[in-house]
Amino acid sequence: MKVIFVSTFIPETNYTRDLSVYFQKILTKKDKLYLCGCRTEKVLDNYVPKVDPVWRRNWRYIFDIVKYVGKIKPDVIHLQHEFKMFGHFGTALLYPIILTILRLSGYRVVVTIHGVVAKHQVDMDFLKSFNVKSNVFMKYVVLTFFSYIYISIIILANKVTVHAPALKKVLELYSPLAAKKVEVIDHGIREIVDLKGKRSKHIYKKFPLIKNKKIILIFGLFSPRKGYEFLIESFHKIVTKGKGDKWVLILVGDVKKEFVAYKKKIVKLIEDLDLENKVIISGFADGVEVDEFYRSSKVVVIPAIISFNTSGALSLALAYKKPLLVANVKPLADEIVTNDFGLLYETSGKQSLEKQLTKLIEDRKLYTSLTEKLETSVTKRYWSKIAKIHYALYTKLLK
Repeated sequence: MKVIFVSTFIPETNYTRDLSVYFQKILTKKDKLYLCGCRTEKVLDNYVPKVDPVWRRNWRYIFDIVKYVGKIKPDVIHLQHEFKMFGHFGTALLYPIILTILRLSGYRVVVTIHGVVAKHQVDMDFLKSFNVKSNVFMKYVVLTFFSYIYISIIILANKVTVHAPALKKVLELYSPLAAKKVEVIDHGIREIVDLKGKRSKHIYKKFPLIKNKKIILIFGLFSPRKGYEFLIESFHKIVTKGKGDKWVLILVGDVKKEFVAYKKKIVKLIEDLDLENKVIISGFADGVEVDEFYRSSKVVVIPAIISFNTSGALSLALAYKKPLLVANVKPLADEIVTNDFGLLYETSGKQSLEKQLTKLIEDRKLYTSLTEKLETSVTKRYWSKIAKIHYALYTKLLK
């Protein structure tokens, strides 16, 4: 069986990169895996298999991928779907075209949809968070766009995968075909070795303020839909009450050009609340630093005002077996409640966030209980098992 993964493969914590590493380990001598990546992205990790730099981040990606596939002649092609993966929303409109070409050429195609936006989520706040003009006309333009993309993928792909049952239910509202075509496969979790081993001190040298402090970690790109301002204001209340002396809040992650203004807003808020010694913005962190931050943290917070996926940040936190504090927004909240991964807070009120964060950092019995549950629950989602589920899916398609 020859399989091609079409995706981005950076950073090294990327979903498809992790899948490819563990998928490679279970292949037989007759199997072969090819990674079809972006030309301008240099994959710096030393993992196997290597990534072929194939497609350009513009409308030409269709021709690049089709040409590459024609050379390999695979049995299965697995494409990832993220709206801006191939450049911008304009290139996203072309996504059904490449699916049509591949299917007409006789290939079996699997598509993983990482973000599924429910129709009721598209309101003025949603548009604003994506820098789209907030008016009724644009609302219906966006709704039409989502319907076009999701329905096209469901019709054209042999199989569609999502990471949570709630996401499948949303797709069923777009098309009844989703009931049969969509498979739920959990987001995989890395198997981190020696979690309790000796820690590197690199981040302590780079950020001396975190030395001898307990870390509350937030990981991911800056975005208005994360609601960082609510988190910082709630943490300020905890500090003011004298309950956060031993704790420090660290925002780890870069920012895209479109949200630079939002990051500046957060920096100003930290300064206005006099939290420069309690809240740290690390900026971009490489793989080594990300590993150190997670190993050193006590609690991981995944804030959100809007959620339409189960988050790679969730997978990383679970890999390091860290208790979670997550916004009560579906589908992410369903994952936390169903699997007892941590606590939820309400996005409509700041008091709930303050209360739940205080509980998580002060209640030792609760913290220990959550940690012990994570020790056993995360093993069900290790990439070694998720890779086998994908292999079985491809094999079934070939039959």
